[in-house]
Amino acid sequence: MSASAPVIMLEDRRSPLARTRTVSLYPDRIDLSDKGVLARRIDLAAVTEVRLTVEPAPGAGTGALVVCRVRAGSSEIAFGSRRLKPGGGWSDEGYAFRKTIIALHTALRPRAGEIAFREGPSLRTRLILCAAGLAMVIAALGFAGYMLLARNAGLLAVMGAPFALIGGAIAWMYRPRADQAYDPDALIQRFSGKTADRA
Repeated sequence: MSASAPVIMLEDRRSPLARTRTVSLYPDRIDLSDKGVLARRIDLAAVTEVRLTVEPAPGAGTGALVVCRVRAGSSEIAFGSRRLKPGGGWSDEGYAFRKTIIALHTALRPRAGEIAFREGPSLRTRLILCAAGLAMVIAALGFAGYMLLARNAGLLAVMGAPFALIGGAIAWMYRPRADQAYDPDALIQRFSGKTADRA
């Protein structure tokens, strides 16, 4: 394995239950370290999928962050455009995130035809969230029906309507559908502001 210095490094923490970890991108690999100890490594020659998703960032001004997930078989390394600080609040990692995204996609360009570049939640995630939304709808309608028919309490029955609407919106937003592919060259151009010439 190459002992060269990393091209770019950034810190990642997206959950209050997780520790801050360091993601290091090298010319031939991407490493995830926990307090200087290697936790996971993926060779760029083995990458099979890169997925970009927008995920919630509670408390952040925009309410969301972009997460990049790099997969090789069952192994995954993920990093985000924001980092949850130990004391609370989010640190903007946009500059390092953008540089890492550009360097990663540039390094993977020679193998672009062998890698799935996808955006949005995976089918598994969509199924889980869609099912959760449908369960919320069923529970809300069940509550409303019980209050209306068994208790004859129309006002309380109406209280189930907002939950049914929210559940329906979640189920519709995350309804199962095919993965959306993106062009890595177009992404490099968008993130760098320069034309990405094909190798």
